[in-house]
Amino acid sequence: MASKPIQALIEQLQIHQSLPQEYVQPQKIQIQAAAGGAQIPVLDLSEFTSSAAAGGKEEFLRELDQACREWGAFQVINHGVPKDILQGMRNAAKHFYDVPVEEKMKYFVTVFDGRPMRYSTSFDSSRDVILEWKDVLRIPAEASALEADSVWPAKEHLPRDAVNSYGGRINDFVSVLLEAMTESLELPAGYLNEELAGRERILAMNFYPPCPDPNQAIGLGAHSDATALTVIVQNQVNGLQLFHKDHQWVTVKMLPEALLVNLGDQLQIISNGRYHSVEHRAVVNKEKLRISVATLIGPAKSSSIAPAPQLVDKTHPALYKPVVFKDYLLNYIKLGLNTRGALQTITTAKTEAQN
Repeated sequence: MASKPIQALIEQLQIHQSLPQEYVQPQKIQIQAAAGGAQIPVLDLSEFTSSAAAGGKEEFLRELDQACREWGAFQVINHGVPKDILQGMRNAAKHFYDVPVEEKMKYFVTVFDGRPMRYSTSFDSSRDVILEWKDVLRIPAEASALEADSVWPAKEHLPRDAVNSYGGRINDFVSVLLEAMTESLELPAGYLNEELAGRERILAMNFYPPCPDPNQAIGLGAHSDATALTVIVQNQVNGLQLFHKDHQWVTVKMLPEALLVNLGDQLQIISNGRYHSVEHRAVVNKEKLRISVATLIGPAKSSSIAPAPQLVDKTHPALYKPVVFKDYLLNYIKLGLNTRGALQTITTAKTEAQN
């Protein structure tokens, strides 16, 4: 169990310059060089939203469909979130990181539970035998003035206006993107937005400090997200890797003002396996702090999620059993970062027969 953030180890490591044993990953998990050739698709959302781009809309939907099938991830440009809002969120995350560790310890927890605000290290430091080289602050993506004091850090520790502005803009972006996915799946208008009505939105600020031995450590273990999709913005330090269907890890080279979208398990379920959640991990480096801000978008916890009826027929039987999102989350947390573990528990016999 980790009783303190990685930040608290930095001074010690500057003296000893060695990776503590509790962070040394098994040989089979230690990071090998990722493939350098393939790169994830880049989509221009203005081709979908602009009335002047009628001919481009069909091409955008084709590219979106292909990206969701082949990658489960893509970058988006011309997404409608202003540059100053993106930079404000990056600055807010860095502001929290720069707060002295002793002041942040009042937010620090070691148990992965349901509290709305959680500053922690690793995935679940109460259970992880080997720890990830990461600290994370998880909070609601938006909060009213009345809510903020109980679900966010103090005003002096986190610039609240910047976080709220970013959260609202990302929610607008997600609504447009879900409508585009609805069209690419040939579902009734509004289908995915209705499935995710009252959606859960969690903001995770991930901090990956410089690591004394990045080849033996990992920032975030391989997994797919339990949610429907994740929207990511980061500082200009790369480290996210996606597992491509050609069985290779690919390092994402983020465009400066783009948003990265990762599909999660709930969209794989709703699309009946037509789209797939992406397996991903984060690697660390020896010189630079990496900050990644991820907005995790999921259904309301009480929602029952199942394959869309329009995507199920004799040729395409249901691959997943209906599941209440809250139950799925509990099982996901119980299994830990066990790639596809929670998804496998709701697969049907027809899914297994196809594999």
